Amino acid sequence: MIALGILATAGGLEPVALGAEPPPVSQVRFVLILKATPPAPPRGVLLLKPLSGEEAAIKVEVSQSELSPVELPAESRWELSAELPGFWSPRQTIVVGHAGVPTVQRLVLWPMGKITGAVQASDRGQKLPKELSVATLAPRFPANGTDAPKGLLSCPVGDKGIWTCSLPSATFDLVISAPGFIPHYRWRVSVPAGKSLDLGAVVLKRGASIAGWAEVEGGVIAADSCVARLAPLQAAGGSPATALQVNATAMTSRVDKVGFFQLAGVAPGSYQLVIEQPGYAAAKVSPLQVFDLKETFIDRPLVLRRPLQLELQIIPPLDWLGKPWKLGVHRASDLDSGFKQVFSGQTDDEGRAEIPGQSPGRFLVNVADSLGNRLYSALDLKVESPADAKQTLEIKLITLQGTVSLGKEPIAATLWFGGHSGSLSVKMESDRDGRFHGVLPRAGLWEVEIAAAEPKLQVRTKAEVKAASSGRASLDIDLPNTHLFGRVLDDETSAPAAGAEIFVAFEKANDTLTADDKGLFDVHGLATGQAQLGASSKARTSDRVILFLGESQDVGPVELRLKSSKALSGKVLSRHGPVPGAWIEVFPLRPELMFGESARTDPDGSFTTQIPGKAEVVQVIVSPPGAALQAFAVPAGNDLANLQVSEDSGDLEVVVPWTLEELQAQNLSASIFQNGLVVPSGTLMRWARSHGEPANESPFRFPALAPGDYVVCVAPRTPIGMPGSPADSSAQCASGSLTAGSRLRLEVKR
Repeated sequence: MIALGILATAGGLEPVALGAEPPPVSQVRFVLILKATPPAPPRGVLLLKPLSGEEAAIKVEVSQSELSPVELPAESRWELSAELPGFWSPRQTIVVGHAGVPTVQRLVLWPMGKITGAVQASDRGQKLPKELSVATLAPRFPANGTDAPKGLLSCPVGDKGIWTCSLPSATFDLVISAPGFIPHYRWRVSVPAGKSLDLGAVVLKRGASIAGWAEVEGGVIAADSCVARLAPLQAAGGSPATALQVNATAMTSRVDKVGFFQLAGVAPGSYQLVIEQPGYAAAKVSPLQVFDLKETFIDRPLVLRRPLQLELQIIPPLDWLGKPWKLGVHRASDLDSGFKQVFSGQTDDEGRAEIPGQSPGRFLVNVADSLGNRLYSALDLKVESPADAKQTLEIKLITLQGTVSLGKEPIAATLWFGGHSGSLSVKMESDRDGRFHGVLPRAGLWEVEIAAAEPKLQVRTKAEVKAASSGRASLDIDLPNTHLFGRVLDDETSAPAAGAEIFVAFEKANDTLTADDKGLFDVHGLATGQAQLGASSKARTSDRVILFLGESQDVGPVELRLKSSKALSGKVLSRHGPVPGAWIEVFPLRPELMFGESARTDPDGSFTTQIPGKAEVVQVIVSPPGAALQAFAVPAGNDLANLQVSEDSGDLEVVVPWTLEELQAQNLSASIFQNGLVVPSGTLMRWARSHGEPANESPFRFPALAPGDYVVCVAPRTPIGMPGSPADSSAQCASGSLTAGSRLRLEVKR
């Protein structure tokens, strides 16, 4: 660096009248700091403009002569700028000291240089921009602590694509761009003082892009194996096959040795970006919004961290049979809404399992005994740090013995407490005297599936298990001796509808049966009372049949005929274009129609599903990634349904004075309506979990919902299984309006 002196040669302080007391002044000495050796010394003036008062501007001539200080009014403020051809200095403010106290003002000065290059279009016939924007950034990895001024330059482009810009002589990281084109990056460009540097050709391509930096915790980027992977964001729901279809459109790019990555030619939409390098936990950012013809730059480095070792301790260390526990661990996928298995095996004799090499995130943990009974389930175990990675899972068992009978007669049956496919599922077998025994992980209300071969039995019931202080419980399940049989046929061909699902809706319970390969169903042990019966298969549905099941009565044969279906096609759009990866659920608006279909939008935002042929209007719930969940009433015509979703959203918090078990025990259901359309609780629970909310106890928190009018009602379950609404006199409701960016709290009173 070079320090030069300067001397005031023009302007100055106003003269004062004879006899008047002169204003207090203070001496200011300027020291010029050159950031590089120029081809010639600086010559010109420094301009001082007062920021307050009525003083005239002062010009200070830069000279190599021995200089004297400048006198300025004490405690005044001035703007200092440099008018020195071939040099650049940022404007700054001078604060003059107290009277008689000298001030030293340092002025950093950069000699100027030039950069030049040629612009070329990637597509023939494409017009070149009239100017380029060049952003000058301080180098991300400076050498010897050098610095560089940040700025944004407009560089004119000539008729033949040649462009030139003047800028300070320093070492920069450069971003070269034009509106609508993908930016180019140049690292550690050293601009020579008084000379021109040719940057070569810049090939411009129209489109959107994503760029950013990656870092490795305690390591370095491996340029041959570090990858940036960009996939459309997908909402929770659906099968792995549908997720793979959307993931097939994922883009990848190598991360260079300094950690920079850029993915070019990205379609507008919502994405999830994952940076991966073997031996490290992946870094992820989601949601990531890409806009048309613009670059999304991630302004914080994505850090690849050392992987965690998940350490699980089960208490007690062995199951109730004295054998190791069976453990299954799944991690939420980085690129879709599903889970990937990371461990399946047994714990050791002390109940421990170690699972190395895990990225931070959400985990699903299931613990089963040596017989395969699922006795513990953590649906959303968050692991973000080494402390989180050490988890103790305690299972408190109760011993259960009981009997099961059909119309007072004991039966040999298989019982699944929690259901055959529930998160908790315990299988017990009764002998011919109806006696069964086993263990459960808790007392309370259980849903029990019961199946038997003779007589044919396939029912669900609810049972309250009450345990004594000793941890023992007894339970007698007495099923009514009802008998329902019939068949399901195709209405057009009268052919048997093999495998059709039969829904039986009672006031307090619903059952689902499956027709055999001849379309027949025959079942004992359903509840007594009025029921509604219907069948469906691949969006073909039957009309509902109302019947009465009585004790020791044979009801049938009942014939259910499946009517034709039709296609419902649509496209989910946002203001940025099509929304791929959205989860679509279709439900009836008329209660006599029994169906429910789902689909996922394709990369172009489109979907197709089947609905009953008699449906005129259906309800469609759209769970869009990166946008707000929204319900639509859609006419079931031949036209494509364009469903417009928005990124504007708010959060809903619901408070009910009952636990989930109490709701079940009292035969109550909680329903949430969005603009008059019911949003199923299962949909909301899945949506909440995908946004990091457990949503399994009051208050229930549902993020990212579309603005609008909301109603929450708790009412007795209806025989047809439709939700209680504000029009139901027995419903307890709360309502309010949700606006974008706000939180709405709705509290239902008893």
